[in-house]
Amino acid sequence: MLQSSRAVYRELTALWQQAVRDPTSLSGVVAAVYGRVKHYFFGKQLRDGIWVVVGKEKEYIVEPDEGVCTCPDSFFRVLSGEKCYCYHLHAVKVAWVLGSFQVVVEQENRLVMCLLEWLT
Repeated sequence: MLQSSRAVYRELTALWQQAVRDPTSLSGVVAAVYGRVKHYFFGKQLRDGIWVVVGKEKEYIVEPDEGVCTCPDSFFRVLSGEKCYCYHLHAVKVAWVLGSFQVVVEQENRLVMCLLEWLT
């Protein structure tokens, strides 16, 4: 237990230091702290779930393992190499470390409806 507490402390320290230097990271910390990160599960489909961050204009799907997000910033600046990540991606990382995300369990038949809502 002590070792994992130290690891969490190191991770939080690194995330905070990054946030102090970079406005994108700071926005991610704010989103995580204010509970704007959700982890959706749809029955037996998508066992790993779908990460969603409530953005300024809508909700965006985030795939933290791949480092991608459905927001315009990710599409135009991250994929072009102008930025390393969007604040939504950073918010998921911070929320994971803090445990400050909402777990949302939906029925399997809601998957397509939710995806349409998030992607349009």
